[in-house]
Amino acid sequence: MSKSGAVGKVAKSLFSGAKKWIIFGGAAVIFAGAAITSYVFVFNQPATPADQPVFAPNAQIGILPGKTDEQIEELLSKTIDENTIAFSINSNAVFENARAKGNLMLESPSNNINYIEFVIRRNDTGDVLYRSGLLKPNQYILEDSLQTKTPLTKGSHECTADITLYDKETLQAKGMVQAALTITIKT
Repeated sequence: MSKSGAVGKVAKSLFSGAKKWIIFGGAAVIFAGAAITSYVFVFNQPATPADQPVFAPNAQIGILPGKTDEQIEELLSKTIDENTIAFSINSNAVFENARAKGNLMLESPSNNINYIEFVIRRNDTGDVLYRSGLLKPNQYILEDSLQTKTPLTKGSHECTADITLYDKETLQAKGMVQAALTITIKT
């Protein structure tokens, strides 16, 4: 074997060994990149639609029926800014039975700037009885059914409504106020 032939075999041998390391190193880099990408994708996600509040499917457009001209004028004359919540709620909601619709009378007046959501809880247990979904300005829910797994018993139930203000651009909660109400189940 000539000297150049031996050098060529050694060079091929070294090159094929280096080639294996390059392939192995490349595979390791690809694996690491895939792992980092998976981590970022899984753990660094923006809020998903499941995390976002939903709009009230049964909201009506307009002013809550039954208001007098004076009540409407008073409500609309209030100055509202980005961090203020204007709302109406029936403080004595009545339901014929635990599965029937009752007169909740929830309203987001037209002078609101952002969206609002009503969540009604029992004072004695903290259980959520009703969640409206987001109401845009100039929307209302006149009546609706309670959303409980176990029906409320006949009688009066002291409750609190959490009225949360949501930014209309980001749908992020900006603040909350509370209102007391009584839910009465007739039968």
